[in-house]
Amino acid sequence: MVLLLPSTRLLLGASLDGHPLEREAPQITGAKAGSTALFRLPSGAHGGRLELTLRRSGGIVPGHLSPVYLATETNVAPMRWLWVMGDGVTRMVALCIHLLTVFAIAVVWTARRRDPVFGWLFLLGAGSLLNVLSGSSLEPAWLGWSQKVVPLMVSALGLAVVGLALAILEVRRPRWLRYGVVILPLILILGTVAGLPAPLGRLTAFFFAMGGNLAGGVLLLGLGRRPTPWDQLLLAAPFLLTGCFALRDIAGLFGLVADPFMMTSHVRTLIIVAILALLMRRLAASLNELDVANETQRQRLLEQEAELTRLHAEAQERTAQFTLDEERRRLMRDLHDGVSGHLVSIIALSERREVHPGDIEAAARAALEDLRLVIDSLDLEDGDLRLALAGFRERLTPQLRRLGVGLVWSMEALPEVGGVAPTYALTILRILQEAITNALKHGPAGRIEVRGTRGLDDAAVLTVTNDRRDKARGPASVAGRGLDNMRRRARQLGGDIVLRLGETESSLTLTLPAVLAG
Repeated sequence: MVLLLPSTRLLLGASLDGHPLEREAPQITGAKAGSTALFRLPSGAHGGRLELTLRRSGGIVPGHLSPVYLATETNVAPMRWLWVMGDGVTRMVALCIHLLTVFAIAVVWTARRRDPVFGWLFLLGAGSLLNVLSGSSLEPAWLGWSQKVVPLMVSALGLAVVGLALAILEVRRPRWLRYGVVILPLILILGTVAGLPAPLGRLTAFFFAMGGNLAGGVLLLGLGRRPTPWDQLLLAAPFLLTGCFALRDIAGLFGLVADPFMMTSHVRTLIIVAILALLMRRLAASLNELDVANETQRQRLLEQEAELTRLHAEAQERTAQFTLDEERRRLMRDLHDGVSGHLVSIIALSERREVHPGDIEAAARAALEDLRLVIDSLDLEDGDLRLALAGFRERLTPQLRRLGVGLVWSMEALPEVGGVAPTYALTILRILQEAITNALKHGPAGRIEVRGTRGLDDAAVLTVTNDRRDKARGPASVAGRGLDNMRRRARQLGGDIVLRLGETESSLTLTLPAVLAG
Protein backbone atom coordinates (compact mmCIF):
# COMPACT_ATOMS: atom_id res chain seq x y z
CA MET A 1 0.00 0.00 0.00
CA VAL A 2 1.12 3.58 -0.68
CA LEU A 3 0.07 6.97 0.58
CA LEU A 4 -0.18 9.56 -2.23
CA LEU A 5 -0.47 13.34 -1.82
CA PRO A 6 -0.72 14.90 -5.32
CA SER A 7 0.17 18.36 -4.02
CA THR A 8 1.56 19.71 -0.80
CA ARG A 9 3.53 22.74 0.31
CA LEU A 10 5.94 23.41 3.17
CA LEU A 11 7.81 20.68 5.06
CA LEU A 12 5.66 17.54 5.12
CA GLY A 13 5.93 14.71 7.63
CA ALA A 14 3.92 11.46 7.98
CA SER A 15 3.71 8.80 10.67
CA LEU A 16 1.68 5.64 11.22
CA ASP A 17 0.94 4.70 14.82
CA GLY A 18 3.78 6.97 15.89
CA HIS A 19 6.32 5.46 13.49
CA PRO A 20 7.67 7.99 10.89
CA LEU A 21 7.13 7.16 7.24
CA GLU A 22 9.83 7.93 4.70
CA ARG A 23 9.21 9.14 1.20
CA GLU A 24 9.94 6.71 -1.58
CA ALA A 25 12.46 9.28 -2.85
CA PRO A 26 13.85 12.07 -0.66
CA GLN A 27 12.70 15.59 -1.39
CA ILE A 28 15.52 17.66 -2.84
CA THR A 29 13.99 21.12 -3.25
CA GLY A 30 10.63 22.75 -3.53
CA ALA A 31 9.34 22.54 0.05
CA LYS A 32 7.80 26.01 -0.22
CA ALA A 33 7.07 25.90 -3.93
CA GLY A 34 4.88 22.80 -3.83
CA SER A 35 5.54 19.16 -4.61
CA THR A 36 4.02 15.70 -4.91
CA ALA A 37 4.64 13.20 -2.10
CA LEU A 38 4.48 9.40 -2.10
CA PHE A 39 4.94 7.28 1.04
CA ARG A 40 5.22 3.49 1.09
CA LEU A 41 3.41 1.89 4.05
CA PRO A 42 5.10 -0.91 6.02
CA SER A 43 4.23 -4.41 4.88
CA GLY A 44 1.33 -5.86 6.87
CA ALA A 45 0.07 -2.48 8.17
CA HIS A 46 -3.70 -2.59 8.94
CA GLY A 47 -5.61 0.30 10.38
CA GLY A 48 -4.01 2.45 13.07
CA ARG A 49 -3.54 6.18 13.45
CA LEU A 50 -2.11 8.15 10.45
CA GLU A 51 -0.73 11.62 11.18
CA LEU A 52 0.33 14.23 8.57
CA THR A 53 2.09 17.44 9.61
CA LEU A 54 3.02 20.62 7.75
CA ARG A 55 5.82 22.70 9.27
CA ARG A 56 6.94 26.21 8.36
CA SER A 57 10.06 27.90 9.70
CA GLY A 58 9.42 31.57 9.03
CA GLY A 59 8.35 33.18 5.79
CA ILE A 60 4.94 34.09 4.41
CA VAL A 61 4.21 31.15 2.11
CA PRO A 62 0.93 29.51 3.22
CA GLY A 63 0.71 25.79 3.67
CA HIS A 64 -1.24 23.52 1.35
CA LEU A 65 -2.39 19.92 1.57
CA SER A 66 -4.37 18.18 -1.15
CA PRO A 67 -6.73 15.23 -0.58
CA VAL A 68 -4.88 12.14 0.62
CA TYR A 69 -5.15 8.86 -1.28
CA LEU A 70 -4.51 5.42 0.20
CA ALA A 71 -4.25 2.80 -2.53
CA THR A 72 -2.23 -0.03 -3.90
CA GLU A 73 0.92 0.68 -5.83
CA THR A 74 -0.74 -0.70 -8.97
CA ASN A 75 -3.61 1.80 -8.72
CA VAL A 76 -1.34 4.86 -8.43
CA ALA A 77 1.04 3.76 -11.20
CA PRO A 78 -0.74 5.92 -13.86
CA MET A 79 -0.18 9.02 -11.66
CA ARG A 80 3.48 8.31 -10.93
CA TRP A 81 4.57 10.98 -13.42
CA LEU A 82 3.21 13.60 -11.01
CA TRP A 83 5.51 12.36 -8.30
CA VAL A 84 8.48 12.31 -10.71
CA MET A 85 7.79 15.84 -11.91
CA GLY A 86 7.07 17.21 -8.47
CA ASP A 87 9.65 15.62 -6.28
CA GLY A 88 12.17 13.25 -7.81
CA VAL A 89 14.53 12.78 -10.70
CA THR A 90 13.58 15.85 -12.72
CA ARG A 91 14.44 18.32 -9.98
CA MET A 92 17.66 16.51 -9.16
CA VAL A 93 18.73 16.56 -12.81
CA ALA A 94 17.82 20.25 -13.06
CA LEU A 95 19.90 20.95 -9.96
CA CYS A 96 22.90 19.08 -11.39
CA ILE A 97 22.61 20.97 -14.68
CA HIS A 98 22.36 24.20 -12.69
CA LEU A 99 25.58 23.39 -10.84
CA LEU A 100 27.43 22.49 -14.03
CA THR A 101 26.17 25.62 -15.77
CA VAL A 102 27.36 27.90 -12.97
CA PHE A 103 30.74 26.15 -13.00
CA ALA A 104 31.04 26.53 -16.79
CA ILE A 105 30.10 30.21 -16.61
CA ALA A 106 32.69 30.77 -13.86
CA VAL A 107 35.40 29.13 -15.98
CA VAL A 108 34.50 31.21 -19.05
CA TRP A 109 34.29 34.38 -16.98
CA THR A 110 37.79 33.91 -15.59
CA ALA A 111 39.07 33.70 -19.18
CA ARG A 112 36.96 36.61 -20.50
CA ARG A 113 36.85 39.13 -17.68
CA ARG A 114 36.29 41.98 -20.12
CA ASP A 115 33.03 40.48 -21.39
CA PRO A 116 30.29 41.77 -19.00
CA VAL A 117 27.79 39.16 -20.22
CA PHE A 118 29.58 36.35 -18.39
CA GLY A 119 29.91 38.42 -15.23
CA TRP A 120 26.17 39.06 -15.05
CA LEU A 121 25.48 35.43 -15.99
CA PHE A 122 27.65 34.20 -13.14
CA LEU A 123 25.94 36.54 -10.65
CA LEU A 124 22.52 35.40 -11.82
CA GLY A 125 23.39 31.69 -11.86
CA ALA A 126 25.22 31.67 -8.52
CA GLY A 127 22.50 33.70 -6.78
CA SER A 128 19.77 31.46 -8.16
CA LEU A 129 21.68 28.34 -7.10
CA LEU A 130 22.13 29.74 -3.58
CA ASN A 131 18.40 30.45 -3.39
CA VAL A 132 17.58 26.88 -4.47
CA LEU A 133 19.94 25.23 -1.99
CA SER A 134 18.85 27.43 0.94
CA GLY A 135 16.43 25.46 3.09
CA SER A 136 16.75 22.29 1.02
CA SER A 137 17.84 18.91 2.29
CA LEU A 138 21.24 19.50 0.69
CA GLU A 139 22.02 22.52 2.86
CA PRO A 140 24.47 21.80 5.72
CA ALA A 141 23.13 22.28 9.22
CA TRP A 142 25.64 25.01 10.03
CA LEU A 143 24.16 27.14 7.19
CA GLY A 144 20.71 27.17 8.70
CA TRP A 145 20.99 30.94 9.28
CA SER A 146 21.03 31.45 5.49
CA GLN A 147 17.28 30.81 5.31
CA LYS A 148 16.74 34.25 6.80
CA VAL A 149 19.25 36.07 4.60
CA VAL A 150 19.04 34.39 1.18
CA PRO A 151 15.37 35.34 0.49
CA LEU A 152 16.37 38.99 0.91
CA MET A 153 19.21 38.57 -1.58
CA VAL A 154 16.73 37.59 -4.29
CA SER A 155 16.33 41.31 -4.99
CA ALA A 156 19.85 41.32 -6.47
CA LEU A 157 18.78 38.70 -9.02
CA GLY A 158 16.27 41.13 -10.51
CA LEU A 159 18.99 43.75 -10.99
CA ALA A 160 21.28 41.04 -12.41
CA VAL A 161 18.65 40.20 -15.05
CA VAL A 162 18.52 43.88 -16.11
CA GLY A 163 22.33 44.08 -16.21
CA LEU A 164 22.52 40.89 -18.27
CA ALA A 165 19.95 42.21 -20.77
CA LEU A 166 21.84 45.50 -21.18
CA ALA A 167 25.15 43.64 -21.60
CA ILE A 168 23.68 41.37 -24.29
CA LEU A 169 22.30 44.43 -26.08
CA GLU A 170 25.73 46.10 -25.69
CA VAL A 171 24.15 49.07 -23.94
CA ARG A 172 26.11 50.97 -21.31
CA ARG A 173 25.11 49.81 -17.82
CA PRO A 174 24.41 52.63 -15.33
CA ARG A 175 26.74 52.72 -12.40
CA TRP A 176 23.90 52.55 -9.85
CA LEU A 177 22.92 49.15 -11.28
CA ARG A 178 26.27 47.60 -10.40
CA TYR A 179 26.25 49.16 -6.94
CA GLY A 180 22.59 48.26 -6.40
CA VAL A 181 23.35 44.55 -6.72
CA VAL A 182 25.25 44.82 -3.42
CA ILE A 183 23.56 47.75 -1.71
CA LEU A 184 19.89 46.70 -2.11
CA PRO A 185 20.20 43.27 -0.40
CA LEU A 186 22.41 44.85 2.25
CA ILE A 187 19.74 47.49 3.02
CA LEU A 188 17.05 44.82 3.34
CA ILE A 189 19.24 42.68 5.60
CA LEU A 190 20.15 45.63 7.85
CA GLY A 191 16.49 46.72 7.91
CA THR A 192 15.42 43.27 9.07
CA VAL A 193 18.07 43.33 11.79
CA ALA A 194 16.86 46.79 12.82
CA GLY A 195 13.28 45.57 13.27
CA LEU A 196 11.71 45.55 9.81
CA PRO A 197 9.16 42.70 9.69
CA ALA A 198 10.65 39.73 7.87
CA PRO A 199 7.58 39.20 5.63
CA LEU A 200 7.78 42.82 4.48
CA GLY A 201 11.48 42.52 3.65
CA ARG A 202 10.89 39.31 1.70
CA LEU A 203 7.97 40.82 -0.21
CA THR A 204 10.15 43.81 -1.12
CA ALA A 205 12.92 41.53 -2.41
CA PHE A 206 10.32 39.49 -4.26
CA PHE A 207 8.91 42.60 -5.96
CA PHE A 208 12.38 43.71 -7.06
CA ALA A 209 13.11 40.26 -8.46
CA MET A 210 9.76 40.22 -10.28
CA GLY A 211 10.23 43.71 -11.71
CA GLY A 212 13.81 42.94 -12.78
CA ASN A 213 12.72 39.81 -14.66
CA LEU A 214 9.92 41.67 -16.46
CA ALA A 215 12.22 44.59 -17.33
CA GLY A 216 15.00 42.28 -18.53
CA GLY A 217 12.58 40.26 -20.66
CA VAL A 218 11.19 43.41 -22.29
CA LEU A 219 14.70 44.70 -22.99
CA LEU A 220 15.70 41.40 -24.57
CA LEU A 221 12.73 41.57 -26.91
CA GLY A 222 14.75 44.04 -28.90
CA LEU A 223 14.64 47.50 -27.34
CA GLY A 224 12.92 48.72 -30.50
CA ARG A 225 15.31 46.90 -32.81
CA ARG A 226 14.11 44.32 -35.29
CA PRO A 227 14.64 41.52 -35.93
CA THR A 228 15.51 40.15 -32.50
CA PRO A 229 18.10 37.34 -32.44
CA TRP A 230 16.64 33.98 -31.49
CA ASP A 231 18.91 33.56 -28.46
CA GLN A 232 17.61 36.85 -27.03
CA LEU A 233 14.04 35.67 -27.58
CA LEU A 234 14.86 32.35 -25.94
CA LEU A 235 16.30 34.13 -22.90
CA ALA A 236 13.52 36.74 -22.76
CA ALA A 237 10.79 34.08 -22.56
CA PRO A 238 11.78 32.55 -19.16
CA PHE A 239 12.45 36.00 -17.70
CA LEU A 240 8.98 37.19 -18.72
CA LEU A 241 7.45 33.92 -17.49
CA THR A 242 9.27 34.34 -14.18
CA GLY A 243 7.85 37.85 -13.80
CA CYS A 244 4.32 36.71 -14.69
CA PHE A 245 4.48 33.67 -12.43
CA ALA A 246 5.78 35.91 -9.63
CA LEU A 247 2.63 38.05 -9.95
CA ARG A 248 0.56 34.90 -9.82
CA ASP A 249 2.43 33.57 -6.77
CA ILE A 250 1.98 36.90 -4.95
CA ALA A 251 -1.72 36.63 -5.64
CA GLY A 252 -1.61 33.14 -4.16
CA LEU A 253 0.13 34.42 -1.03
CA PHE A 254 -2.75 36.81 -0.43
CA GLY A 255 -5.38 34.19 -1.19
CA LEU A 256 -6.48 35.72 -4.50
CA VAL A 257 -5.50 32.60 -6.44
CA ALA A 258 -5.95 29.07 -5.17
CA ASP A 259 -3.19 26.84 -6.51
CA PRO A 260 -1.12 24.14 -4.82
CA PHE A 261 2.16 25.05 -6.58
CA MET A 262 4.28 28.20 -6.49
CA MET A 263 5.31 28.41 -10.12
CA THR A 264 8.23 30.86 -9.95
CA SER A 265 10.82 28.27 -8.97
CA HIS A 266 9.72 25.91 -11.75
CA VAL A 267 10.85 28.37 -14.44
CA ARG A 268 14.43 27.98 -13.27
CA THR A 269 14.98 25.01 -15.60
CA LEU A 270 13.89 27.10 -18.59
CA ILE A 271 16.30 29.86 -17.57
CA ILE A 272 19.13 27.32 -17.36
CA VAL A 273 18.27 26.01 -20.85
CA ALA A 274 18.16 29.56 -22.20
CA ILE A 275 21.52 30.39 -20.61
CA LEU A 276 23.06 27.24 -22.10
CA ALA A 277 21.65 28.21 -25.49
CA LEU A 278 23.15 31.69 -25.09
CA LEU A 279 26.54 30.22 -24.20
CA MET A 280 26.43 27.82 -27.15
CA ARG A 281 25.38 30.64 -29.47
CA ARG A 282 28.28 32.78 -28.32
CA LEU A 283 30.64 29.83 -28.60
CA ALA A 284 29.44 29.10 -32.13
CA ALA A 285 29.73 32.79 -33.04
CA SER A 286 33.28 32.89 -31.65
CA LEU A 287 34.22 29.75 -33.59
CA ASN A 288 32.71 31.20 -36.77
CA GLU A 289 34.64 34.43 -36.26
CA LEU A 290 37.77 32.38 -35.64
CA ASP A 291 37.19 30.40 -38.84
CA VAL A 292 36.65 33.60 -40.82
CA ALA A 293 39.74 35.14 -39.23
CA ASN A 294 41.79 32.03 -40.00
CA GLU A 295 40.59 31.98 -43.60
CA THR A 296 41.29 35.69 -43.97
CA GLN A 297 44.71 35.21 -42.41
CA ARG A 298 45.37 32.26 -44.70
CA GLN A 299 44.46 34.30 -47.75
CA ARG A 300 46.68 37.14 -46.57
CA LEU A 301 49.53 34.72 -45.95
CA LEU A 302 49.08 33.28 -49.46
CA GLU A 303 49.06 36.80 -50.93
CA GLN A 304 52.11 37.77 -48.89
CA GLU A 305 53.85 34.53 -49.85
CA ALA A 306 53.13 35.22 -53.52
CA GLU A 307 54.36 38.79 -53.07
CA LEU A 308 57.51 37.59 -51.29
CA THR A 309 58.08 35.02 -54.03
CA ARG A 310 57.76 37.74 -56.65
CA LEU A 311 60.05 40.08 -54.73
CA HIS A 312 62.53 37.25 -54.20
CA ALA A 313 62.54 36.46 -57.91
CA GLU A 314 63.03 40.14 -58.72
CA ALA A 315 65.82 40.37 -56.14
CA GLN A 316 67.49 37.29 -57.59
CA GLU A 317 67.16 38.75 -61.06
CA ARG A 318 68.64 42.05 -59.91
CA THR A 319 71.40 40.21 -58.07
CA ALA A 320 72.16 38.10 -61.12
CA GLN A 321 72.15 41.20 -63.31
CA PHE A 322 74.37 43.02 -60.82
CA THR A 323 76.73 40.06 -60.71
CA LEU A 324 76.80 39.90 -64.48
CA ASP A 325 77.48 43.62 -64.72
CA GLU A 326 80.18 43.33 -62.09
CA GLU A 327 81.76 40.42 -63.98
CA ARG A 328 81.67 42.45 -67.16
CA ARG A 329 83.38 45.39 -65.45
CA ARG A 330 86.03 43.11 -64.00
CA LEU A 331 86.63 41.40 -67.33
CA MET A 332 86.85 44.76 -69.07
CA ARG A 333 89.35 45.88 -66.45
CA ASP A 334 91.35 42.66 -66.91
CA LEU A 335 91.26 43.09 -70.69
CA HIS A 336 92.40 46.66 -70.29
CA ASP A 337 95.16 45.76 -67.86
CA GLY A 338 96.27 42.66 -69.75
CA VAL A 339 95.55 42.48 -73.48
CA SER A 340 95.43 46.24 -73.94
CA GLY A 341 98.84 46.61 -72.34
CA HIS A 342 100.29 43.98 -74.68
CA LEU A 343 98.71 45.65 -77.71
CA VAL A 344 100.17 48.99 -76.68
CA SER A 345 103.58 47.33 -76.42
CA ILE A 346 103.18 45.80 -79.91
CA ILE A 347 102.21 49.20 -81.37
CA ALA A 348 105.13 50.89 -79.66
CA LEU A 349 107.55 48.25 -80.96
CA SER A 350 106.21 48.50 -84.49
CA GLU A 351 106.73 52.27 -84.52
CA ARG A 352 110.43 51.98 -83.76
CA ARG A 353 112.85 52.18 -86.64
CA GLU A 354 115.04 49.49 -85.30
CA VAL A 355 113.27 46.61 -83.66
CA HIS A 356 113.94 42.92 -83.51
CA PRO A 357 111.11 40.82 -85.03
CA GLY A 358 111.31 38.47 -82.10
CA ASP A 359 110.30 41.23 -79.68
CA ILE A 360 107.12 41.92 -81.64
CA GLU A 361 106.40 38.19 -81.81
CA ALA A 362 106.91 37.79 -78.05
CA ALA A 363 104.59 40.70 -77.30
CA ALA A 364 101.95 39.31 -79.69
CA ARG A 365 102.18 35.85 -78.13
CA ALA A 366 101.81 37.37 -74.66
CA ALA A 367 98.69 39.27 -75.81
CA LEU A 368 97.26 36.12 -77.39
CA GLU A 369 97.96 34.09 -74.26
CA ASP A 370 96.30 36.68 -72.08
CA LEU A 371 93.27 36.77 -74.38
CA ARG A 372 92.99 32.99 -74.22
CA LEU A 373 92.99 33.15 -70.43
CA VAL A 374 90.08 35.60 -70.51
CA ILE A 375 88.12 33.55 -73.03
CA ASP A 376 88.63 30.28 -71.14
CA SER A 377 87.37 31.83 -67.92
CA LEU A 378 84.10 33.15 -69.42
CA ASP A 379 82.21 29.82 -69.45
CA LEU A 380 83.25 28.60 -66.00
CA GLU A 381 80.67 27.81 -63.29
CA ASP A 382 81.01 27.63 -59.51
CA GLY A 383 83.39 24.85 -58.53
CA ASP A 384 85.06 24.53 -61.97
CA LEU A 385 88.53 25.54 -60.85
CA ARG A 386 89.87 22.11 -61.91
CA LEU A 387 88.49 22.71 -65.42
CA ALA A 388 90.19 26.11 -65.63
CA LEU A 389 93.47 24.60 -64.46
CA ALA A 390 93.15 21.77 -67.01
CA GLY A 391 92.76 24.29 -69.84
CA PHE A 392 95.69 26.24 -68.55
CA ARG A 393 97.83 23.05 -68.52
CA GLU A 394 96.89 22.25 -72.15
CA ARG A 395 98.22 25.63 -73.29
CA LEU A 396 101.24 25.57 -71.01
CA THR A 397 102.60 22.13 -71.97
CA PRO A 398 103.52 22.87 -75.63
CA GLN A 399 105.04 26.23 -74.69
CA LEU A 400 107.37 24.64 -72.14
CA ARG A 401 108.19 21.81 -74.52
CA ARG A 402 109.41 24.31 -77.14
CA LEU A 403 111.62 25.90 -74.50
CA GLY A 404 112.98 22.53 -73.38
CA VAL A 405 111.48 22.81 -69.88
CA GLY A 406 109.92 19.78 -68.22
CA LEU A 407 106.48 20.02 -66.57
CA VAL A 408 105.17 17.96 -63.63
CA TRP A 409 101.45 18.52 -63.02
CA SER A 410 99.39 17.02 -60.13
CA MET A 411 95.92 18.20 -59.02
CA GLU A 412 94.49 14.98 -57.51
CA ALA A 413 94.73 16.20 -53.92
CA LEU A 414 93.31 19.66 -54.67
CA PRO A 415 89.97 20.15 -52.76
CA GLU A 416 86.84 21.76 -54.23
CA VAL A 417 86.80 25.55 -54.11
CA GLY A 418 83.50 27.42 -53.98
CA GLY A 419 82.64 30.81 -55.41
CA VAL A 420 84.89 30.47 -58.47
CA ALA A 421 83.40 33.18 -60.69
CA PRO A 422 84.97 33.76 -64.13
CA THR A 423 86.97 36.77 -62.93
CA TYR A 424 88.21 34.85 -59.88
CA ALA A 425 89.36 31.97 -62.06
CA LEU A 426 91.07 34.44 -64.35
CA THR A 427 92.85 35.97 -61.34
CA ILE A 428 94.11 32.54 -60.22
CA LEU A 429 95.33 31.70 -63.73
CA ARG A 430 97.10 35.05 -64.02
CA ILE A 431 98.92 34.36 -60.73
CA LEU A 432 100.02 30.93 -61.98
CA GLN A 433 101.02 32.37 -65.34
CA GLU A 434 103.07 35.09 -63.64
CA ALA A 435 104.73 32.51 -61.36
CA ILE A 436 105.73 30.33 -64.33
CA THR A 437 106.91 33.36 -66.32
CA ASN A 438 109.11 34.41 -63.36
CA ALA A 439 110.45 30.85 -63.07
CA LEU A 440 111.46 30.87 -66.73
CA LYS A 441 112.86 34.38 -66.54
CA HIS A 442 114.70 34.40 -63.22
CA GLY A 443 115.49 30.73 -62.82
CA PRO A 444 116.19 29.92 -65.43
CA ALA A 445 114.12 26.75 -64.86
CA GLY A 446 114.82 23.39 -66.43
CA ARG A 447 111.92 21.69 -64.68
CA ILE A 448 108.70 23.19 -63.29
CA GLU A 449 106.31 21.39 -60.96
CA VAL A 450 102.70 22.56 -60.37
CA ARG A 451 100.95 20.71 -57.53
CA GLY A 452 97.56 21.12 -55.79
CA THR A 453 97.06 19.98 -52.17
CA ARG A 454 94.64 20.42 -49.24
CA GLY A 455 95.62 22.84 -46.50
CA LEU A 456 94.19 23.79 -43.11
CA ASP A 457 90.40 24.32 -42.89
CA ASP A 458 89.96 22.70 -46.34
CA ALA A 459 92.01 25.46 -47.97
CA ALA A 460 93.27 24.88 -51.51
CA VAL A 461 97.05 25.14 -51.90
CA LEU A 462 98.66 25.61 -55.34
CA THR A 463 102.48 25.37 -55.39
CA VAL A 464 104.73 26.22 -58.36
CA THR A 465 108.28 24.89 -57.87
CA ASN A 466 111.20 25.30 -60.28
CA ASP A 467 114.84 24.25 -60.29
CA ARG A 468 117.74 26.45 -61.47
CA ARG A 469 119.95 25.54 -64.41
CA ASP A 470 122.61 28.13 -63.61
CA LYS A 471 123.32 27.46 -59.95
CA ALA A 472 126.35 29.72 -60.05
CA ARG A 473 124.19 32.83 -60.34
CA GLY A 474 123.18 32.67 -56.64
CA PRO A 475 119.66 33.21 -55.22
CA ALA A 476 117.07 34.59 -57.58
CA SER A 477 116.16 38.24 -57.31
CA VAL A 478 112.77 39.34 -55.97
CA ALA A 479 112.92 42.87 -57.28
CA GLY A 480 110.03 44.28 -59.29
CA ARG A 481 106.33 44.79 -58.87
CA GLY A 482 105.24 41.37 -60.15
CA LEU A 483 105.19 39.75 -56.71
CA ASP A 484 103.27 42.66 -55.22
CA ASN A 485 100.66 42.40 -57.96
CA MET A 486 100.28 38.67 -57.35
CA ARG A 487 99.81 39.19 -53.62
CA ARG A 488 97.27 41.95 -54.21
CA ARG A 489 95.24 39.66 -56.48
CA ALA A 490 95.45 36.75 -54.02
CA ARG A 491 94.23 38.89 -51.12
CA GLN A 492 91.27 40.06 -53.20
CA LEU A 493 90.18 36.39 -53.20
CA GLY A 494 90.79 35.94 -49.46
CA GLY A 495 94.06 34.09 -50.03
CA ASP A 496 97.77 34.71 -49.70
CA ILE A 497 101.10 34.09 -51.46
CA VAL A 498 104.38 32.89 -49.97
CA LEU A 499 107.62 32.97 -52.03
CA ARG A 500 110.62 30.84 -51.05
CA LEU A 501 113.98 31.37 -52.76
CA GLY A 502 116.78 28.87 -52.44
CA GLU A 503 120.21 28.15 -53.89
CA THR A 504 118.98 25.34 -56.15
CA GLU A 505 115.19 25.65 -56.06
CA SER A 506 112.49 28.31 -55.73
CA SER A 507 108.76 27.92 -55.00
CA LEU A 508 105.66 30.11 -54.91
CA THR A 509 102.66 28.92 -52.83
CA LEU A 510 99.15 30.28 -53.44
CA THR A 511 96.68 29.50 -50.62
CA LEU A 512 92.95 29.92 -51.34
CA PRO A 513 90.03 29.58 -48.87
CA ALA A 514 87.36 26.86 -49.30
CA VAL A 515 85.01 29.58 -50.59
CA LEU A 516 86.53 32.54 -52.36
CA ALA A 517 85.83 35.79 -50.55
CA GLY A 518 86.36 38.12 -53.46
